[in-house]
Amino acid sequence: MKDARRRMTQTVLATVGSAEKTEDPNYDAHVAKFDVMIADMNECGAALHSYLTKQKALFADGEELSKSLARVFDENLRMTDWPDVDCELKQCHAAEQYKIRMDLIQNVLRSSASTVTSEHALDPLKAAISTVTPEIHALKAERAIKVTDYDSYRRRLAEKEAKKQSLEAAGKGDTPAAADVQADIEKFQKKVQSGLEEYTYVNQKTKADVVAAKRQHDELMDQLIITTIVCQAELFTQAAAQLDAIIDTLPEDRVREVRRHMHEYVKQGGVRPAPAPEKSKLAIGLDLFTGKSVPSDLKKKDDDHHSSPSAAASGSALPRTQSATAGSSAPPAPPVAVAVPAPASTSGTTSKTSSFQAAKANPFASGDPFEGGEEANEEEEGGNPFAGETTAAAAVAPPAAPVAPPAPPAAATASAESNMVEALFDHEAEEEDELNFSAGDFVEVIDKPDGGWWRGRFNGKEGLFPSNYVKS
Repeated sequence: MKDARRRMTQTVLATVGSAEKTEDPNYDAHVAKFDVMIADMNECGAALHSYLTKQKALFADGEELSKSLARVFDENLRMTDWPDVDCELKQCHAAEQYKIRMDLIQNVLRSSASTVTSEHALDPLKAAISTVTPEIHALKAERAIKVTDYDSYRRRLAEKEAKKQSLEAAGKGDTPAAADVQADIEKFQKKVQSGLEEYTYVNQKTKADVVAAKRQHDELMDQLIITTIVCQAELFTQAAAQLDAIIDTLPEDRVREVRRHMHEYVKQGGVRPAPAPEKSKLAIGLDLFTGKSVPSDLKKKDDDHHSSPSAAASGSALPRTQSATAGSSAPPAPPVAVAVPAPASTSGTTSKTSSFQAAKANPFASGDPFEGGEEANEEEEGGNPFAGETTAAAAVAPPAAPVAPPAPPAAATASAESNMVEALFDHEAEEEDELNFSAGDFVEVIDKPDGGWWRGRFNGKEGLFPSNYVKS
């Protein structure tokens, strides 16, 4: 109890600048780097775990598709009660083989790749975080105690030496009081020396252990990327071989046609989301009238158009939501042609404040994200080992938001029938009268005017949101 009071007093005095505080900038740098390193390990581990989890679900969907196709082909082949027509399906064998090989891909190839990734990458990473984080935190706590003790002994020694000088200046250097002070000085000199030795030891040990953790981090991260790349390459290579065996039995002309279309999209850089239509003059005028836009907004857009290289080259401005390259000859693809990966969010990739990026002493989270299945030895069966939610980009980009109409009249809003819809994609408001929500949130619909923008309520706020971002 006495030590606790002494340390608290020293901490308070050091905080207000009334006492000296021992500093080691090298130690501070080591500890700061360690915290960032652990956050990075958590981030990579959580991202890999999320990837394997979603890959399992994706391949499971593929397996279900193959079973459905095989069932439909088989039932149609056996069906004899169609009036005036015989079954003309020619790919019954391919459908059956697709089912067999998708089962093998999901339950043999994918599970093997996932298990190896866990054993050689995720499990060692989890073990390292679980071990080294509490060890370093314990050393940091011990070091804080030792440095406080050392500083408090130095402060008390200085006080005794000042008191001795005061007694000597007053001609009381030979008094019993002076002798007591001298005894205290000798006692605190020993404590200062002992405190310095203890502080120095734990200070150096903490830095040395952080350096050792950095070396372990480098080895683990090298192993993680090697294992991930090799396992994914083996999975897709062997899965492709299984599907190629079926392709060899399909009509060559139809195979060539499908491949040709695929190669055309690949050559043009994939499929882009469809651009939002340009606002009509009437819509622009209504925006100005209702206050959704101001003249300076239109001037800025016009300036942006004239300064855009692509606009200068083509002579017309690109719609705000269109992503295109200047001089590109590829036409915009329809929105339903191919699922497009969502662009990574700037805030989600650069900030170190996301939940799985924060350094955690224990990387394990309770619960099992997998329902059913018999793969007891797979890495996923332990649940997500990294605390927090993932920030991986959504598998499919949200559709382009429709052009926002003016706010509906109050009477229409009041009379609208309220219901709940579920958000399919994240929506970030670009105007003050729009709603912010994330995929999976439920939004109350207040009004459904024409134009593709509905009015709703979420988290106590009313505003507009694109109707194609939600489902009933």
